[in-house]
Amino acid sequence: RQATSQLLTTCTMMALPKILIFVTTTCILPRIEGKRIAIIGGGVGGTFAAHYLAKSDTASCLIESIDIFDPVPMGTMSVNTTINHRASGAGEGGGFYNGLQGPRVSSLRLADERKTILELGASIVYSGNKLVKEMVDNDDDLTAIKPYAKGGFGIWNGKSYQVMFTDSWSMLGTLRMLYRYNVDLFRMLSAVDDALEAFDLIYKYLDEDSTGEQLLQSPNEVWKSGGGFLEASSRVSFDEFLDIVGLSEYPSGLRAWLPKQGSLRQELLTAVNLVNYNQDNSRMNGLAGLVSFVPVKGELFCVKEGNAEIPVSAIKQGNRAHSDACKDQENIIRHTQKKVSSVISDFDKMELWSDDDEPLGKFDVVILAAPLQQCQINFMVRSKMDGTVLSEMPLRGSNSTADQTGKDLPASAKRRYTQTVTTVVSNATLSHRFHVSKGQNQPNSIYFTKEGRVEEGFSSISKISDGVFKMFSSAAKNEVDLGEIFGENYVFEYSKVWGGLHGGAYPNFDGGGDVSAQFLLFDEGRDSSPSLYYTSAMEASVSALEISAIGAKSAVKLISNRLGLKAATSVDNSSKEGDEL
Repeated sequence: RQATSQLLTTCTMMALPKILIFVTTTCILPRIEGKRIAIIGGGVGGTFAAHYLAKSDTASCLIESIDIFDPVPMGTMSVNTTINHRASGAGEGGGFYNGLQGPRVSSLRLADERKTILELGASIVYSGNKLVKEMVDNDDDLTAIKPYAKGGFGIWNGKSYQVMFTDSWSMLGTLRMLYRYNVDLFRMLSAVDDALEAFDLIYKYLDEDSTGEQLLQSPNEVWKSGGGFLEASSRVSFDEFLDIVGLSEYPSGLRAWLPKQGSLRQELLTAVNLVNYNQDNSRMNGLAGLVSFVPVKGELFCVKEGNAEIPVSAIKQGNRAHSDACKDQENIIRHTQKKVSSVISDFDKMELWSDDDEPLGKFDVVILAAPLQQCQINFMVRSKMDGTVLSEMPLRGSNSTADQTGKDLPASAKRRYTQTVTTVVSNATLSHRFHVSKGQNQPNSIYFTKEGRVEEGFSSISKISDGVFKMFSSAAKNEVDLGEIFGENYVFEYSKVWGGLHGGAYPNFDGGGDVSAQFLLFDEGRDSSPSLYYTSAMEASVSALEISAIGAKSAVKLISNRLGLKAATSVDNSSKEGDEL
């Protein structure tokens, strides 16, 4: 017994230091709290930001949650899930959601036999859009298809077709376009080549590991990183840009004597900008107009399941990459169908409140992925002396640094958005006045000159399938307007007023000239303080799916540096094999 007692005593004394070390370590080491990030807006800007944040954390595993707040359900919607009547359609985006904080891409599935899916907004993606294309390529559930039906397009001047390219995607159509626009087309294509080279430099920056002064703080710096060509283009109107490139207003010299010569500037470029942005060349800036024409240099595609599935895929891929690397954390990206009304900084965290006065949580970083001027959010700071006192958050201007707050935001962050309305009808027959002469092919899409838009009230009319048409206009159309175009037996399917009564689809570029806001809109002056970032600052220069993705990745580089996130090099998904766009 004595030997046994001594043995137990010895073993206990040997184990005691280890027990003390365990207890001491457990008590003294502080609990490391994961970072909580909120994103307001579930479009490409918001979901791609969540995706890039998740992938940036695959080695550090510091993020606890990424909450996307958006009042709109995600993914392709069916027409029978919307409020399908004209009154709400003309008022608040088809009676579905007003889009003030919602996604900028929207897909609609009709209740016809084919279950036709059409895009209410961003209809096509250029194959050179690296970030969006990668997202689609890396998801086996998404199918990239060519978007155009046969039939090409015609440009309507209010009285007749000024020009038609019904075989626009064939070799013959290309030759006809080259003949009509001649040297002006070559000059424009050369400018597009310069733009594509500049974007390659931007993609190179986005793929690099950057720290400190290497990080770009604003969209203007992003454009400058492409060599200055893009940034300079954003400072002038598209008309001024075309003057610099050397495009004439009308055919001159020898071209004035040749038959069937046209003005690339007045016809095709104007029509494309009215379709894409509902703004003519004088209101567009040079960069937006140039980006609008870039797709002529490559293939175009859309997602068979609806382009609205791209943001859904970004969330899915981000969750998968993070869960694979951080085994105890699954699905850190979550979507909450709520509209945010207030963001309040209380020195240590940022509080979010919904429009029905529900607290949505406290966060280390908040990302605004919706237009600042139409998101209807109160940005406030809680007093350190009296927590019941709130003051307006001093959002940073374009030249502020980490210790300079309260400077005025640039005009680009305050500009109104241009209204665009998407209307869909079925069982429709196009008015005879848009029919072509006997022996000619009927264009599948009708684009409009400035005069044509004034006369008709549309910027485009496109045939989606037999009897189904989609239109873009500046204002909602009533029964009489639609009946004159599509006959008395047409069926109203859906109407979306982008941004509702309080907003619009795209920024009014006002002919360029403005600098952009910074990605970082607010912090408390400390690296560890809560912060507010703004991915939609990119829209000051140009609005497109790929530009939203570039803004998201640029902002995430800043946030990752701030939070100390580290990415594993082995989590990149390889592209799908065998699928060509």
